Amino acid sequence: MPDTEKNNMESRTPGDPVFYYSRERRLSHASPFVQDMNEGKIKRPGLAISFFGNKSNLVLFVTLLVILASFGLSFRFVERGMSLGGNTLTVAINREEGLLILNITKNAPRRGEAYLGAVEIAVYPVLTAPQEGEIFPVFVNRIFFGPVAAETFRMPLPVDGTDFFVTLKAGEEQRSIRVNVTER
Repeated sequence: MPDTEKNNMESRTPGDPVFYYSRERRLSHASPFVQDMNEGKIKRPGLAISFFGNKSNLVLFVTLLVILASFGLSFRFVERGMSLGGNTLTVAINREEGLLILNITKNAPRRGEAYLGAVEIAVYPVLTAPQEGEIFPVFVNRIFFGPVAAETFRMPLPVDGTDFFVTLKAGEEQRSIRVNVTER
C-alpha cells in the first residue's frame, strides 16, 4: 500500500467512511493532458481552433459560408414575384438604352380559379425626404389579364430613378412591391 493510503487507514477513527481509492493515485495513472488540465495549465481553445481545428469543423464552416453566399446572391439577382388574384406575377424594371421598362409576367395557376380582367398599375419612385410642395411623380396604367397560361406586359416608364414601388390592383385585391432597377 502507498504511504497515503496507510496514513488514511491509521488516522481513521471508527465510524469514518473508508475510501478505497486515492485521487492522487488515480491522477498519476492519467494522461499528461488530464494531469495538466487538473492543475489548471490548459487554456481553453480559441475561436480559430474551434472553427478550423479539424477537417470536419472546417468543412462545416465552408459549407455554411457557401449556403449564406448562395442566399445572398439569390436575393440579389432573382426577380421579385407576388400573387394577385390567384395568378403568379413577376415584376422587374430594366434600364434599356437609357429608358426604364416595366416588365410584368403573369402565370396562371394550372388548376383552380384565377383573376381575368383589368389590372390597375401605379409606379412611383422611392423618395428619401420629399420637400414641401414637391411634385410626387406617379405613372398610372391599366392592363388586362386574358385567359392564357402566361402573359408578359412591357411598358416604358416616364419617371426616372433606381428604386420604385409598384402597386397592382385587381378587383378588390391590391399588392405592392419594391423593385430596384437592373441594367441590361
